[in-house]
Amino acid sequence: NMNHREGERSPTDLPVTIYGLNRDPIHARLLDVSMSGAGIEYPDWVDIHPMETVELLINSPRSMDLEPLRIAGFVARRSSGWMGVMFMSEAPWLPRRLREAVGRPGRSSIRIAREPVLSGLSFSDS
Repeated sequence: NMNHREGERSPTDLPVTIYGLNRDPIHARLLDVSMSGAGIEYPDWVDIHPMETVELLINSPRSMDLEPLRIAGFVARRSSGWMGVMFMSEAPWLPRRLREAVGRPGRSSIRIAREPVLSGLSFSDS
């Protein structure tokens, strides 16, 4: 079932910018993340469509310490002011990386994808 997220959901409260085709960037909050998707609170006046392809840019609370992290997905479900995004490919490393980034001073090991993530790029944990 592609609407069901795999893995434990880790609560977060991080700024996230949502990019999509033919739309202005949406500034939102990342509420929780799992290896397969994310829950996001966004302004309820923004028109988001189910199955829309999006790219998330997750910012560290200490933005000077951490490169933003990009991950591609699609809108699996939404209600007023909330959306569930499924990642294009599972990211088992993501919840732990975000916990590390929030919980530790200094530079984190999060790396930005250097290639376009919509190409089905697979992320490694090494």
